[in-house]
Amino acid sequence: MVYTHGYFSANGYMHFRTRVGINLVIASLLPLLLAMGLALWFSKEQTLVLSLDQANSRLQVAADSIDHYFVERKNQVAAYANYPSFKVNAFPDLLPYLRDEVGRHKGTYEKFILGVPTGHFLNTVGGNPDQGFVQTFNNSEPNATPKSISKRDYWQKTVGHNIAGNPVVYVSNPMISYTTGVRQIVVAATILDEKGLTRGLIGGSLSWESFKNLVSDIQLNLVSAYKNSGFALVSNDGTYWSHWDSSKVISLKRDAAGNIVKTNIGEADVVTRNIRNESDIELRNIGSDIANHISSYQLIKNEADGTNDYYIYRSIPSSGYGLIMVISEQELLAPVHDLLMIFFWVIGGTIFLILLLSFDLASRLSAPLNRLKEATIEFETLGKSEFHLESSIEEFRDVGQAFRSMAATIRLRSKELSTSEERLSLAMKGTTDGLWDWDRMTDDMFFSDRWKSMLGYGSGEIEHTFTAFEQLIHPDDVEKVLKAINSYINDECAVFEVEFRILHKDQNYLMVLSRGHAVRDSQGRVLRMVGTHVDITEREKI
Repeated sequence: MVYTHGYFSANGYMHFRTRVGINLVIASLLPLLLAMGLALWFSKEQTLVLSLDQANSRLQVAADSIDHYFVERKNQVAAYANYPSFKVNAFPDLLPYLRDEVGRHKGTYEKFILGVPTGHFLNTVGGNPDQGFVQTFNNSEPNATPKSISKRDYWQKTVGHNIAGNPVVYVSNPMISYTTGVRQIVVAATILDEKGLTRGLIGGSLSWESFKNLVSDIQLNLVSAYKNSGFALVSNDGTYWSHWDSSKVISLKRDAAGNIVKTNIGEADVVTRNIRNESDIELRNIGSDIANHISSYQLIKNEADGTNDYYIYRSIPSSGYGLIMVISEQELLAPVHDLLMIFFWVIGGTIFLILLLSFDLASRLSAPLNRLKEATIEFETLGKSEFHLESSIEEFRDVGQAFRSMAATIRLRSKELSTSEERLSLAMKGTTDGLWDWDRMTDDMFFSDRWKSMLGYGSGEIEHTFTAFEQLIHPDDVEKVLKAINSYINDECAVFEVEFRILHKDQNYLMVLSRGHAVRDSQGRVLRMVGTHVDITEREKI
């Protein structure tokens, strides 16, 4: 009996049951894993597209909200610029009305500004009464230097560069107010006189708190949908008005002691950060797209942690501003991760079930084969031929029937062979002949005990090869013996028969008569020769 253990037999070969089980598992799982892998990949792509579409939609709603806000402000300021009183009345006379309008709009505007072609300006929060309420660096000093807005983008767009006298309405970049020192956006419109010539501008300085609340509500709405996201608002020249990194937002410039730094004309200096000056070329490209009113998204690698972030951006037509939302790829694919967990649970359960079914089937297939193997060993060692193979598979029942039939045939043949061998043994005991059997394929040669004793040798004293036999032939007879063998092998004579001298153990030569018969294959080639030696020494002496 060969003992086995584990999944392998004692000689290191894999059990049939194990091999079948593994093949069944592989055959079952490969299509399943391939199908589920493709489904997961497709789901990932679809989820990413849907998530981006959803994020785009949310950002578009936010952009529409800000766009609506600016459209309303632009319409309001343009309406003021078209009032007849603004075309003819002196600007100082318009200030009381504008102060009332600040109150009527309930916090929408911090103040209104009236600018003249020289760059000087008036506003609703004071002024120098000795200079027609023009804002100066010291409004209590009659000869104080007037402040100028000539470097402000909204003055340049509506007055300074508006040579043709077009009715321009413009939303400024974020800035720090010269008068109040707070962050502001100015919506300005060109004031034309009755002849269509540029008279100046009216600007509504939007309340920082009002606009900040609008942006905060939008940011809160976006961030609530995407926990690990960032939000930024850039102006038409790329300046950050709002950013998830507060250090990039416009602010007053301060020295090492924390004091506000002044310009050479005594105005508060500011620090700005611009998307078009970013070190990352992909961010600069986003800034260019926004300036060209292009809305899209880009995948940018986060150098800090090596992850990928999606930058989704939307242009705001009414102001030239742009909204940017950054969301990690991991967050966009969060539904896929959930689906992946479900996939792992499903595939784990499926693998477990397939393993159970596969190895159960493998056991059912291998059990009859193991029983057949045991029956073969029992037949070989014990001679038992009784064998009953129970199986629901018809082919295995046929194998069992074939085994029983084969075992019966082998037993019959074995009995016949035993009888034949016994008959031959008795015949050999009744004769003085020695039996030899030469296998020409291997050159092995069998000598019977009688053959050996005829020459005085014991059972293990002669090597069983043709060479050993040839060395015992008398040197003068070797050629004759080999010639007789070759003549018979080449079918030059009908029988093999030759007399020659052979060496006895006592170093004397005996005269023997050798007769033999050949076993040939289908092509007539001799495979074996079987024959006898008869001692004729005494006959030769007569």
